[in-house]
Amino acid sequence: MYEEDEENCGKYQPWSPTPEEAPQPGVIPGEDWIRNLQGLEPLVNHRIPGMAGREIIAPFFHYDFAPDYPEIILSQGRHCANHSRPLHARADPYPHRILTRKEAYTFYPNESFSPMVDFALNGERDTSLWGEVQRFRNAHQKVADLAKELAKLKKLYWNTWWDEYNSLHTLAHANAY
Repeated sequence: MYEEDEENCGKYQPWSPTPEEAPQPGVIPGEDWIRNLQGLEPLVNHRIPGMAGREIIAPFFHYDFAPDYPEIILSQGRHCANHSRPLHARADPYPHRILTRKEAYTFYPNESFSPMVDFALNGERDTSLWGEVQRFRNAHQKVADLAKELAKLKKLYWNTWWDEYNSLHTLAHANAY
């Protein structure tokens, strides 16, 4: 799509973006976006590149709880560049031991108590913690799926090895050597 002007007859130049496509800093990017600066303090304290190389606190954000990679998306406004950060639970400043198997079981997906854990996480209102639990559940499900595939491959391996052994046994009985 090019437009032709009278001065440069025959020369084509790219169209300038329509007002709807031009970056509009300060304009909320969409329905699922949250205005970060609703009071005196920002809701999330993530910085993104601003004008003249300076960093600013992102004026808008929304969460993307994709199955593999939950993240927070940050923006200056409609049609502006988006910046993403992975959602990780914030570490406590004090050292802690790793969770025991019984404690880790609390966060397993698709258990009878999972809705209760989700309810407690929603009560905490800590989206980064919720994102980390989601990441654990997704990784746990992948481990379970890979374990099933590994068991199938192991069974196939041993069955094939047994076929090879039986074939060698038959060759030996036939005095093939």
